[in-house]
Amino acid sequence: MNLSDRPASVCVVERGHNPSTDYYVRSRVEALGVPIVDEPQAGSLVVIVRYLDSGWKKRIEEKRDKLAGVAYFMDDDLFDIGAITTPSLPYAARMMWLAWRHKDWLKKMRVQLWVSTPYLAKKYRDWNPQLVEPAPLAGLLERRPVVRVFYHGTGLHRKEIQWLAPVIAKVQKRLDTTTFEVFGRGAVERLYRRIPRTTVLHPTSWDSFRDHCAGKTFHVGLAPLLPHAFNAGRGYTKFYDIVRCGAAGIYSNVEPFASFVRHERDGLLVDNDPAAWVEAIERLAADAALRQRIAEAARERALAG
Repeated sequence: MNLSDRPASVCVVERGHNPSTDYYVRSRVEALGVPIVDEPQAGSLVVIVRYLDSGWKKRIEEKRDKLAGVAYFMDDDLFDIGAITTPSLPYAARMMWLAWRHKDWLKKMRVQLWVSTPYLAKKYRDWNPQLVEPAPLAGLLERRPVVRVFYHGTGLHRKEIQWLAPVIAKVQKRLDTTTFEVFGRGAVERLYRRIPRTTVLHPTSWDSFRDHCAGKTFHVGLAPLLPHAFNAGRGYTKFYDIVRCGAAGIYSNVEPFASFVRHERDGLLVDNDPAAWVEAIERLAADAALRQRIAEAARERALAG
């Protein structure tokens, strides 16, 4: 089945949101003007984007004769064992398991091959492939203003990093204008990986960290501090870190911040209640003038010594 044909519906098979779908496939199937369904129905066109698993193979096999067609899109050479073993072993193994091993099955199912480049079209010409030109989703390439929220804690702030995760998850669910940045490795990556618009950076040296902050635009800095013996002796470092980032800060309403930060002037003091932190982040995210006023006051105070 070709892209110019009109099925009753379209079912896109993909492993999560990905650039291949957004740059090549989604806008083209939307242009057909038919429902996009999660489960293939009689008369559906099934479009497999890059990767496949046994569950989907079974469902397609069961309904193949009732489908309008099945297409497989690839924008890398996923069927040449020599090509896919060039990358690192984990990525090569992923491509072999999710793509390469299904080649014979795809041909058996009379699947239409869609490819992204003339090179792939020529290489697999015996399959009579269809060349699919890029067609990014409307708005995908547009720039839009975002509010960059961050917590630059180290491994010493493990409890705070854990405590913040559900706070950030709720903020990111309720707002679509915020991004979040945090430092950490394995456990932190696993904790935050499912939170939208969140970046987990690997810890770095102080010199690299200073340059990182100087070269980016930040808006809201977080400095939660949970009560335990080690935190009782903390200093004001996070205040100056947030100033260096040019951001407005939100601080736990505990010492040392409670007697140092001037609430509503050079920062916001917030009790260690997750709901209160969600509210404070959303407040600063929505009020650019307030963010600027707090950030400027904090910088003036820091420079005054």
